[in-house]
Amino acid sequence: MAKTSRRKRVHKRIPCNLDVQIENTPVSKVLDLSEGGVYVHTDREFEPGSIVRVTLNVNTKKLDIHARVKHADEGIGVGLMFIDLDRPKTEKLKQLFREIPLAM
Repeated sequence: MAKTSRRKRVHKRIPCNLDVQIENTPVSKVLDLSEGGVYVHTDREFEPGSIVRVTLNVNTKKLDIHARVKHADEGIGVGLMFIDLDRPKTEKLKQLFREIPLAM
């Protein structure tokens, strides 16, 4: 059996279909979201390790977060890890989580 280099996930992922904008690119869709990051369906290319500004949209609420590009699947999507989650942003993110079922 082949070994995998992926570590066990720290945060529970929530499948969703939310609008997101990475930098100034057109709006894309979030495929899953956790307190630690997000996977976005996009055909845009992002360099792994780069820092990007992410704007999550749930209902009428927006949250801007900086994230590091963890991996990019060319033509499919990008995995992003949040990097600037202070207490206010963490609380806002938790509020967004509570509203996700209403937005889907």
